[in-house]
Amino acid sequence: MTDHRLTAPLPSGPRSSTPLDPVDESWIRALPDPVRAAVVAFADPHPPGARARAQLAAEALTALVAGWPVESTGLDDAVRDLVAHLTTVGQTTLHQPGVTNMIEAVLAGGLAGEPTAVAARMRARYEAITATMAVASDTMATTGGALLSDGDRILVHDFADRSTQAVVRQAATDGKRLTVTTRSWSPMRVSAGRSPRWTSACA
Repeated sequence: MTDHRLTAPLPSGPRSSTPLDPVDESWIRALPDPVRAAVVAFADPHPPGARARAQLAAEALTALVAGWPVESTGLDDAVRDLVAHLTTVGQTTLHQPGVTNMIEAVLAGGLAGEPTAVAARMRARYEAITATMAVASDTMATTGGALLSDGDRILVHDFADRSTQAVVRQAATDGKRLTVTTRSWSPMRVSAGRSPRWTSACA
């Protein structure tokens, strides 16, 4: 994450009203470069998964705090405003509690102190949580893969890289051949309202 100096508090823009293209919103365009980069990736309607979104949320908040001028006020309000936007933009976080958990965790130490020191605490929390998530993902893949047997047919309704896909990859690494039945279109909100079609393939 790169430090960036803000010249004013973040604008209090409206909540996301364009879910199919949320990155083209005035409040996002007004963000400083390091913050905006993370938020744009977070708001993408086709993000890489809940874990990545949680990390992007933490990166955006840390970049905001790191770049806040020592002599300026309003950091608390700016952080609160960014959190409010993050919980509604893109896919929202209703089905991704890990995003909210990450936000709460990196902010758990409060915002008291010089911004650079606060950002350092946030980074340390972020790195510790990320390491824990990596271990959890490995455990999930190993445990899930062990539950599958060669020749099994499985129904996949989620495509998360660090959970569902990790389990299937682990089973394949273990030499197991699976028949995987899954939706033939993305489950993201862009497909909302369409009837699911299912397709099967060997893995």
